[in-house]
Amino acid sequence: MQQPIVSTQIQHLEADYIVSKFASLEQALQQISRTVKPSVPADEFLTQKEVAAFLKVSKVTVWAWSKPETGILTPHHIGNQVRYLKSEVISAAKSAGKGGMKP
Repeated sequence: MQQPIVSTQIQHLEADYIVSKFASLEQALQQISRTVKPSVPADEFLTQKEVAAFLKVSKVTVWAWSKPETGILTPHHIGNQVRYLKSEVISAAKSAGKGGMKP
């Protein structure tokens, strides 16, 4: 809830003036947010099971491709869980056409 504005001055500025400036700033930011779109979609983390389903391989294959020796997929350890960035999985899948996903 909005509290009533008390007629006070902050360095010789009236409260009404400050409130009107914030309101116009808010309107400007809303206008900008409607017109500006993010250029890059946010990346998301996938589980081993989701990666296996996405690439149509088994979870064992995802695990094998995650080993440092193969270096095909890059696992990200978050606590005790392993996740894969979707953009990196897609990149690895694209390199498969160039012989990049052979364990």
